[in-house]
Amino acid sequence: MKRCPKCGLVHSDLDNFCRRCKIDLLTGEPISIPTQSP
Repeated sequence: MKRCPKCGLVHSDLDNFCRRCKIDLLTGEPISIPTQSP
């Protein structure tokens, strides 16, 4: 399990970023997500 360093939301090990905060779970750095959502 991975926990978001910003909001504390818990993610599975398959997730690399927090969908709520849009930050990288490993580095805590903000990420840019393309605005293509299904």
